[in-house]
This record gives sequence, C-alpha cells and structure tokens, in this order.
Amino acid sequence: MSKKKTSEFGKGFVYNLILFAKHYENIIKEVEMRDKQKELIGEVLTNPYSNWFYKATDHLYDVEIPEQWKRTKIARLTKELIEICFNSLKKSIS
Repeated sequence: MSKKKTSEFGKGFVYNLILFAKHYENIIKEVEMRDKQKELIGEVLTNPYSNWFYKATDHLYDVEIPEQWKRTKIARLTKELIEICFNSLKKSIS
C-alpha cells in the first residue's frame, strides 16, 4: 500500500485555489465587523488584510497545476499569484 502525500492546507489545483478564495469571503466579513467595532470603541485592533493574507497564502504551498493546464493562461496566472504572494511574505518577514 503506497502512502499518499498529504498537506495540512490542501493539495491539488482547483481545491487549493478555492480555499484561497474562501479566505477573501472571510476578510469581507472581518472588515465589516471591525468597522462596526470601530464605531463602538473608536479603534481597529489589527490589520485584517495582513491576517487574511497570511492565512490564505498557506493554501498555495501545495498547488499542483494539472498537466493539461500547464501551458495555458490559467497556469501562468496561478504561477504569478503564487510568486506575488510568496515574495510579499518574504518582504514582510524581513
């Protein structure tokens, strides 16, 4: 029996991109909630966009572009998204 490679943040292509996008839904809700909090307490505690970005980028580590899409615009845009995200993470850490 062979062991399948697993990932804590999802593995594949479409699945991982959907998980990444779902974090966007969360940021919209979080920003709305923080706007209401700001009205009540007069401050915003943390930057919700930074939190969203760190959480969402986790799902890009194990993206696997299917063979039939490797030479398409979808693959190119996915690679660009991954590169932008990881370069931004490196900059924010240093």
